[in-house]
Amino acid sequence: MPTPTLTPDQRRDDKARFLPASASQWLKVRTKDGWPLAYGIPGATRPGLVHLANTTRCTCEDSQWGNRCYHSRAVALHVARVHAEQTQREVVAAA
Repeated sequence: MPTPTLTPDQRRDDKARFLPASASQWLKVRTKDGWPLAYGIPGATRPGLVHLANTTRCTCEDSQWGNRCYHSRAVALHVARVHAEQTQREVVAAA
């Protein structure tokens, strides 16, 4: 049976699923008012390189080429999880 070929977006999604596990170690970049602006995520290809990413953009080469990189996809997964946890806490507190 042949191995299915993944599209570049599927490969980015697969890589993104693993990154939120290390979200507690990401750098957090905030505005002067304290609002989240971006996360600093270590690059996979160059040790010591950190990419600044939000849910839609990143400083990595893949994003600069117009793609939605796996760093941004991972941030979107992380933000969605944080929002879900906050909502759940609010529902429990209101009960």
